[in-house]
Amino acid sequence: MARTTEAVFNRGSPLDLSASVFAGAVALGFSSYFLGIHSIVFPQANGVIKQVGYLWAPNWTLLFMVLMPLYFVFVRDLVVFWRGTRRSLLSPEGEGIANDDMWVRKVATFSVTYWAAFLVCLPIATVLQWIDRCLGPLLTRDTGNYPVEWARMAIERPHVISIPEAVAFTGFAYLYMGVVFFLFFAGLILLFTIAHDSWELGRKSESWVDREYQCQPNQVGLKIMRGIFRCCILGLLIAICMKLQSTFMLSSESTITGWLASDFLSVLGNHEKASDWLEYSMPTNYSSLLIVLATCTVFLYGLIRVHAALRQQGEIGHGRNQREFRIMLARVALLVIVYVLIGAIAGFSILLCIGLLSAIYGLVYPSIDTWRATDQGEKQSVS
Repeated sequence: MARTTEAVFNRGSPLDLSASVFAGAVALGFSSYFLGIHSIVFPQANGVIKQVGYLWAPNWTLLFMVLMPLYFVFVRDLVVFWRGTRRSLLSPEGEGIANDDMWVRKVATFSVTYWAAFLVCLPIATVLQWIDRCLGPLLTRDTGNYPVEWARMAIERPHVISIPEAVAFTGFAYLYMGVVFFLFFAGLILLFTIAHDSWELGRKSESWVDREYQCQPNQVGLKIMRGIFRCCILGLLIAICMKLQSTFMLSSESTITGWLASDFLSVLGNHEKASDWLEYSMPTNYSSLLIVLATCTVFLYGLIRVHAALRQQGEIGHGRNQREFRIMLARVALLVIVYVLIGAIAGFSILLCIGLLSAIYGLVYPSIDTWRATDQGEKQSVS
């Protein structure tokens, strides 16, 4: 399991995995359009006409079309960088087959963790959740304690989509979701493996500068940390996307955009009361919380290990690298705060906008070296 999963990230072109995930999301989107559940409004228990179409759910569209593909691009880039290039700088085996074998054996030591992620994502989070949220309600024609949305629309509007069509579509959608989220957690395990492996090799080597590579001693560690930081940002955005949709389904607004706009204006005193919230079961909130915890754990572990490795080499004092790590930590903390406050306070959408801008900037420019290079380039062009 561990070696096969690592090969999915390491082999092929840089876009194979991301393109496959994107293609699956597009196929689901077209299927929802053909089935007539792509954009559909339905009155909820409080009388609000709510948009519950598939294409209006960001946890099925934005998440799988944008965030997941970007996440897999960054994970693959770091895996290829570490295995194919930079691991040989620290490893006594150097380049070649011996170095690859050592890396594969290191990956194989996490085999139990991969199997645990597989069992949680596929049989439990996918099959059991599909049976509880889709198959059971569709067969009994009772939504139970769940809001009416595209997955259960056949119960209320069988003339739009039939029960067999809904069972088949939701089954494929949840299977796709389970496989993608297993690969998501597998990516986190690989990031953890890279941070651990670099720390172990850093302790054994006398210097991070080796053989024909003429690089600064801290470049490898900083490259690893920047890659982990980008992946962590995307993981938190995925959790935020999931919580936004689940919280919107409990609100009294008709559309998710209208809900965010209303909350943005709520700082002027037009905040909805607690009685406006619907009482439905939302297991997605629990799933998103697990993603936040797993993502932050990998980020903090990588930060601690890379910081320790660089400190052993005397590369971190109170200078540039330490400031960069503090900026990374601050951005991650900001997104965690955004996640926690979604739907909890009036005007959370303002903080959400700030967090998104910070996340996008961090994805494009994760290093303060980029800022300095840009400033120097501008000064040179002016002179």
